[in-house]
Amino acid sequence: MSLKTAPIHPLYDPKSLVAIATHFDRLSTIGKSAQVCKLWDRSMQDPSIWEKQFEKEKIPKVAGKNRDYKADFQVLYPMTLSARKIACLGEFVGEVPKISEDDFTRLFQNDPYEPKKKIYETFRLIVEPHFIKRERENLLVENLLSSGDYQEENNSSPQQEILVPYSLKNIKILSSSSIAILKVNSGPVLRSYPEVFKQCSYPATKVNVCFMREEVPKQSRMLHFTLQKELFNKDRFEVPRLSPRALLNVVKILTTGHCPDARETELTFSSTSDTARFKYGESSLTIGGYSQDTGIVIIETISYGYARGSVPCWTPKEVY
Repeated sequence: MSLKTAPIHPLYDPKSLVAIATHFDRLSTIGKSAQVCKLWDRSMQDPSIWEKQFEKEKIPKVAGKNRDYKADFQVLYPMTLSARKIACLGEFVGEVPKISEDDFTRLFQNDPYEPKKKIYETFRLIVEPHFIKRERENLLVENLLSSGDYQEENNSSPQQEILVPYSLKNIKILSSSSIAILKVNSGPVLRSYPEVFKQCSYPATKVNVCFMREEVPKQSRMLHFTLQKELFNKDRFEVPRLSPRALLNVVKILTTGHCPDARETELTFSSTSDTARFKYGESSLTIGGYSQDTGIVIIETISYGYARGSVPCWTPKEVY
């Protein structure tokens, strides 16, 4: 057999290397592979490898032709709260939409509330799942059936896994069931009045995405809710929904023991666009005041008014 007709070893064949790399579960594996030699480095730049990483991480791809998937991924991966980061609650399930080029380009503008930084540095891309997959545990199922948004007939028994609809009630239950595993603290993670969970918890009908600032900007503190909305609207932002803000805080608590809306250096609450009706009337809701002993709480905006702020967000145009 001549050298010209001899089969090429997979480790020296660019197509084989790309095919292998699309199955890598960790970005670090791609990075280490690129350091082996020039051939491997060139192979690790292949767009199909990075497109596959978007799918594995459940990160929205940017719509448009001839996208540089690697460059897009390097911007979106650090700022996205999605599959790998919500694994403390369970496995992400759902079809993730693309985002428009205009929304992606906006990330490179200066943050109006911290002009020395770009939006991609201070905002997070929150990807809320349609369902969260969990191993079947009798106590978890009992809690979901009694206090959550869950129906057993949606899951064909006796499966070893269950599909839990994404909702505020279920975030509360799943976060509590995660404490023992993650050993963050022994107290509750998410608390509120029964009226809030009854009126503001809706099972998701699809995957939802939004760009939301992580930290409450000081410009929004000590402002009435109407003025907070005006502050954000002039810069083409809006006040966030309760659900994505709760998800960000809960995941941060479970993975780091801290969250943006806490009572550490200063007491912080973040107003949301959700409302609930109480005995005295209807009120918008705010979330925050986290401590390890009390967890994070959802309350009416009239409480802790001196500490209340809010965060700007926007909902990108989704492309399927």
